[in-house]
Amino acid sequence: MMRMNKKFYLGMLLFFGIVILVSFYFFEKNNFNKTEQKNEDEFKKDIAINIDFEALKFKSLSFPDRECNIVNYGAQEGGKKLATEAIRQAIDDCAEQGGGKVIIPTGKWKTGAIHFKSNINLYLENDSQLIFSSKPENYLPVVFSRFEGMELYNYSPFIYAKDCENVALSGKGKIIGQGEKWNNWNDKQESAVNELYDMADKDVPVEKRIFGTEKDALRPNFIEFIGCKNIEISGLTIIDGPMWTLHPLYSENVYIHDLKIETKSHNTDGIVIDSSKNVLVEDCKFETGDDAVSIKSGLDNDGWRVGRPSENIVIRKISTKRGHGSVNIGSEMSGGVKNVLVYDCDFTNTQSGIRIKTLRGRGGFVENATFYNIKMSDVNNPIIMDLRYPAYTVTPKTKTLPNIKNILFSDIDSIASRNAIFIRGFLEKDNLSEISFRDISMKALNGILVDGAENLKFENINIDIEVKKDKALVSVSESYNLIFKKIKCNNDIEICFRILGDDSAGINLSESAISNIDERTQFTQDEKFFEN
Repeated sequence: MMRMNKKFYLGMLLFFGIVILVSFYFFEKNNFNKTEQKNEDEFKKDIAINIDFEALKFKSLSFPDRECNIVNYGAQEGGKKLATEAIRQAIDDCAEQGGGKVIIPTGKWKTGAIHFKSNINLYLENDSQLIFSSKPENYLPVVFSRFEGMELYNYSPFIYAKDCENVALSGKGKIIGQGEKWNNWNDKQESAVNELYDMADKDVPVEKRIFGTEKDALRPNFIEFIGCKNIEISGLTIIDGPMWTLHPLYSENVYIHDLKIETKSHNTDGIVIDSSKNVLVEDCKFETGDDAVSIKSGLDNDGWRVGRPSENIVIRKISTKRGHGSVNIGSEMSGGVKNVLVYDCDFTNTQSGIRIKTLRGRGGFVENATFYNIKMSDVNNPIIMDLRYPAYTVTPKTKTLPNIKNILFSDIDSIASRNAIFIRGFLEKDNLSEISFRDISMKALNGILVDGAENLKFENINIDIEVKKDKALVSVSESYNLIFKKIKCNNDIEICFRILGDDSAGINLSESAISNIDERTQFTQDEKFFEN
């Protein structure tokens, strides 16, 4: 009887123990979920108040349960014969039946231009390679497009969708553009670019801006969705097209995720978001010959004429291993860029990490952008805002100033850099203003340079720079109303702040938390200290 009681009590004890553990688990899980929700709500309230998160709650697109395999339309594997016509027939047939999945099966398939229709998912199976011809004639007739911010008729992008809805490019295969075979066009295009710019400046009707010859040498974009709605691009490896790789233009509701983009050629930016709205880019990896992700909205007069900003854009959980820039806004931003959030990213081995670039003559605006929780290594310029960016292709014909305001950089860590933070505006007021930096930690050769800006705030900044005679942690020129709060300036740095001339005013160092701040602040008229 005693043994029975012991077994009974032990069993009851074990039972109630399990009940308590399970209850505790669900209690903690509920608390965790509440905490996560609270953190997310605080995050949105704190630094992303202008983002419409509801518009970015994407789910994978759905299509009718129909498959059209290009082999059934005459495509031949191996690349000896172009599959262009077979792919066209498969897309047309699938679309006529109400849409579905057009299958690029395992193997190598060579093709010319591919044109989408609504309700089509172009799907590349495992180990499939879609290889694009390097012959320009395979991308004619010309189609409506935009070349570096100017509308025209040019060679068709390799994959092209215009005015389509519910379209996807997906799978586990590779899309190969053979971009190296278009490289020499970059050196021949100057006269055609100038001609196009003159047409745009004079408001020549777009239907008369016809290019598309080898003499013009205006390269087509690789993959372009223009005027489309509800787009998903996922799962693929995309390799080296002739120019911009993924180019959503005048499009809405764009979901790009789980891609690997590898390019080496000139101007082969990974993703160029151009005058588009509600765009989410996540979980993508980049090794590019130019910028990984760029945000643009048209060039000078043509950008003003069209007047379509890029807006409501979230870029998260992306990584870069090579390239000019990791995330870039500009320089073609004449139609405006607003409401951008970039967070939880990892940037390595690029010339710049976060860059906003423009110049006199662009006009337009960049406003309400937040860059949060970003780690960088071997990035030459982690944060650069340059309103005097050189005009590498065409020189603007006006002096219209751009306007950059309400930008936040928060929780950014960087090591092995040249310049920590570089900010350069104009002498005119109110063109680069309301910029905040907080919780920044960096190791760089040079510290912070601010030239031609106003209403900036730096808080909790720790930048470890190379100690050298006459080198300052922070250099300020022609700038107004700057607040420095909780700035770490190592004791072995002789000059914490260098301020040029009497034109800089309203520079508040009272909360800098730097010992002997008066003795470690230098006022100078020598502009050599502000040369980059």
